[in-house]
Amino acid sequence: MKTILAFGLLLHYAATSISFNPYPSVSNGTNEQINLPAPSDTIKQELTAKQEKYRWGYVNESGVWVIEPIYQDALKFSEGLAAVEFNGDWIFINESGARVIVHKYQYASTFSEGLAAVNLRDMWGYIDKSGAWVIKPIYREAHSFSEGIAAVHLRIGGSGHINKSGTWVIEPKYSGSGTFSEGKASVLLNSGWTDFDHYGYIDIAGNIYDYSDESAATVEMSARAIATQKQIHTQEQYDYVSELSEGVAAVRLKGGKWGYIDKSGAWAIEQKYDWATSFSEGVAAVILGDKWSYIDKLGQIVIEPKYDWAAGFSEGTAMVIIGGKYGYIDKTGAWITEPKYVSANSFSEGVAAVKLKDGEYGYIDKSGAWVIEPKYDWAESFLNGKAIVRLGGELLDWGYIDIEGNFKADDTLDPFADYPDEGEAY
Repeated sequence: MKTILAFGLLLHYAATSISFNPYPSVSNGTNEQINLPAPSDTIKQELTAKQEKYRWGYVNESGVWVIEPIYQDALKFSEGLAAVEFNGDWIFINESGARVIVHKYQYASTFSEGLAAVNLRDMWGYIDKSGAWVIKPIYREAHSFSEGIAAVHLRIGGSGHINKSGTWVIEPKYSGSGTFSEGKASVLLNSGWTDFDHYGYIDIAGNIYDYSDESAATVEMSARAIATQKQIHTQEQYDYVSELSEGVAAVRLKGGKWGYIDKSGAWAIEQKYDWATSFSEGVAAVILGDKWSYIDKLGQIVIEPKYDWAAGFSEGTAMVIIGGKYGYIDKTGAWITEPKYVSANSFSEGVAAVKLKDGEYGYIDKSGAWVIEPKYDWAESFLNGKAIVRLGGELLDWGYIDIEGNFKADDTLDPFADYPDEGEAY
């Protein structure tokens, strides 16, 4: 299920400085190696970062340690490698635990499209899987590559997009730039302390499809685009722009109503809603007046406005609230379960966590029958066959359950535990 996300820019800042040559030549095995414990599982499985006694390692899908917890921090595996922090520096390991890029960075991101952004001496650049510099560290911020380009921010100057050779694809003339998705990226056109930030979309050619009057003097717009795409509202001001979802994005005119634009910036659904959410499974939840309803991509109401709140559809169902109680509907608006729960999650992997009044959390199926009886004082949605729960009573044990309700304690899941501030796995 996709939800509306406020436009934001991923900022990378390093905490300390280190004194290495700015552009080291990298090859495997050139630095001192530290022997790792032998992997405890040789079967190829997805690995997940896990913390134990303030150190991070990786477990397989059965929860067995494959890479022992010896790191201060650990990112997820991507394209066969993971960035880990060891003795205050960041390196890369493979899925066997071997250290394959051993030069020390102040920070590192995950690999995406063959490259990873790394920070050296407070500046960001990109390396390949051999550890060689592909793009020198000259940026104040650097995002992961997506659709062949990456958003970067100059140390002195603006934000734009580069290709994998480091050449500007979109010149650095924005206050901020987002990652490309479905051929478009959000950009921050201007930012001030006393006014709304103004956002727009750009395509790979740098054409801007909606932007504010205030930015018109500094942002170049193709005259041909203005002349030939007359449905594009090029002079509108938006104070909110969602991410593209299913080909459209929810936008709000400054001080006005919500509507939807397509990838070209043309209105797909005219602005007339008091609130609008992203499309999910072909429909979107919107507010008309004081009630929530659902519309299709033609803007037609498919489920009448009658809900006090409505979530996006997930697995053919949507969670709604009437009279302070949660229930679930299908795409016709028919009740799957009547509104009777005081707390609930959306369906995931066929079940949903719910809580009755004065009761505990359990899990129901799409008929409303209990699959796992209510006995938890906290329960989250299932992901990859497991869900995080907390047992009640004096111990307040945190752990995982499987779909049959088998519980395995894991104290590191306690969000209120007083752990040292050493970061967390991503």
